[in-house]
Amino acid sequence: MTFTYVETLLTSRDYIRFKIGDTVSSSGPKPNGGNFTDEEIAGLLAIEGTKERTVAAIFETLSGIWAHYVDTKIGPRDEKLSQVSARYAAWAKELRDEFGTAAATLSTGFVTRVDGYSQDIDSGQVDDAT
Repeated sequence: MTFTYVETLLTSRDYIRFKIGDTVSSSGPKPNGGNFTDEEIAGLLAIEGTKERTVAAIFETLSGIWAHYVDTKIGPRDEKLSQVSARYAAWAKELRDEFGTAAATLSTGFVTRVDGYSQDIDSGQVDDAT
């Protein structure tokens, strides 16, 4: 898994990293400071089709990751980590509203036999012709 970033923003990957604030290795937007890998970004870009929708997908992912963290208060220290998840979700929604979602392919997974020998495809049984 690799991490690369070039400040010229000439590649889609670099533009996406810039927009999500993932420009320094080992200091990324994930709760543990982790970065998205080049491969993850390339995969999402292939699915989403545009840089902007890829940024939205990453914000959706970050919202889900940060949703596991709860607000804590210890003495005077108060951390509202749930707001991080909500902020990423709001940013993702703004981008989805503006740029849409990736085109989905729907497959039902059903097979229809047209040879007239079987009415029960799932069991593999063939009805006897009379």
